[in-house]
Amino acid sequence: MSRALEKLEQYWKRDSWSLCHGIYGNLMILERATGAELWSRSEISLLLQEKINPGLINGYGGILYFLLKRENHTLPDILELD
Repeated sequence: MSRALEKLEQYWKRDSWSLCHGIYGNLMILERATGAELWSRSEISLLLQEKINPGLINGYGGILYFLLKRENHTLPDILELD
């Protein structure tokens, strides 16, 4: 686990913003593991597949969820298994 976290800390920035394999998914994992809020507002440039996919994990649905959760902490955490 510590080696995986070490790699993620080095390579969390991606081309994609999705929850599955992109910046926002990596940030959610890193923030949960470290307890620190690492995200700051930035310009978002979606990949073509993110623009046309409404999906929660691989598309703009998850990107919108991430941004909404940042503003409203009462939303459920979809990465929780509870």
